[in-house]
Amino acid sequence: MQFREEFDGIWACASLLHIPKHDMYDVIPRLIRALKPGGILYLSLKEGEEEGMADDGRFFCDYTRESLQEVFENFPSLHELAFWRTEEIQNGGRQPWLNLLFRKTE
Repeated sequence: MQFREEFDGIWACASLLHIPKHDMYDVIPRLIRALKPGGILYLSLKEGEEEGMADDGRFFCDYTRESLQEVFENFPSLHELAFWRTEEIQNGGRQPWLNLLFRKTE
């Protein structure tokens, strides 16, 4: 992704959860670079501690509130505006989700 200050907002709903945790440190700067100053970043990720392939062959990386804070503390140009949890009912069970909203400060 080579965008530079082109977007007022980025909606990363259930997409970044397919990126390994160690690769987030490369992906997040690209998102920051793509946002205009004052731009908004929304992201949602599954809550948990798993990382690996699901039975259907897709890769998933779950996060806790604490593990997300550890990642995003490395990116001071993103100011957290809001954090909330939601639940999705799927296959007879409940899947908790973490939702975050950031503003690019630079």
